[in-house]
Amino acid sequence: MLGKEVKQETEEVLGTIPWAGAIVRPEDKAYIAWGARAIFNHSTGYELDFVGDRQGVVCVDDSLWEGREPTPTMQRFNQLFVRHQVKTWCKKTLDEYRKKQALYPDSRDIVDLCSPSTPFVGRMTPNGSHGYMYCAAWLTREMWDSLSGDS
Repeated sequence: MLGKEVKQETEEVLGTIPWAGAIVRPEDKAYIAWGARAIFNHSTGYELDFVGDRQGVVCVDDSLWEGREPTPTMQRFNQLFVRHQVKTWCKKTLDEYRKKQALYPDSRDIVDLCSPSTPFVGRMTPNGSHGYMYCAAWLTREMWDSLSGDS
């Protein structure tokens, strides 16, 4: 169980995850998280288009930017994020989900992202938006610490 102060701090940070705070819950214990609002094209085969200015990263206890320069925490997160191909993972998961059942743009279904090939966990949902897919991927503090030499 998280201490009251840590729980409150975590909830405040999770609420600031750009575009995806609503699908990351306090019980997920996210330490550092990426969120995005992708364009979801249901009619052309469930394509996701990640737009650069509709994505962001937050961390519970570290500043990610010093002015315009990324901190070592942000640089490390970016290396892990790119190496584990999180955006590709979202697209592949959506494609696998589609084989089992339909996911429509007006749906509020939440798709869990999980894979033995990545340390990240995540979720995505159209959230009834009629054209967007809200995506989030995160690491818990334990995951982050276990990857300390993995950048």
